[in-house]
Amino acid sequence: MADYKESTISGTTWQRSARVIISNPYQGTPSILFQEETATNIDGVVTTAPVTEVSCVFDAANPNHVELYTKLNALYIELATARDEMAAEVYVEPEPQPDSGEVL
Repeated sequence: MADYKESTISGTTWQRSARVIISNPYQGTPSILFQEETATNIDGVVTTAPVTEVSCVFDAANPNHVELYTKLNALYIELATARDEMAAEVYVEPEPQPDSGEVL
């Protein structure tokens, strides 16, 4: 006996990186962790489920690692500088307007 309202469907499924965690300890070796998930698309509805992870430590002899580390550092400096510049903006109190004498 088939399950209640059972039907045959078609769709696609794939695996993807859902989250990236970078550890950059002071006087330690940086590392990166990719948490993966499967995504399934059935009739335009996508569901995801965590499956596994892959990680590595920074290798200064690997040009890809050096390039990524350099770009991430540049992005951090850019974002932190923008944040600090916004925080440093001084709020200017609006000039008081002359009283029109009108009673409300």
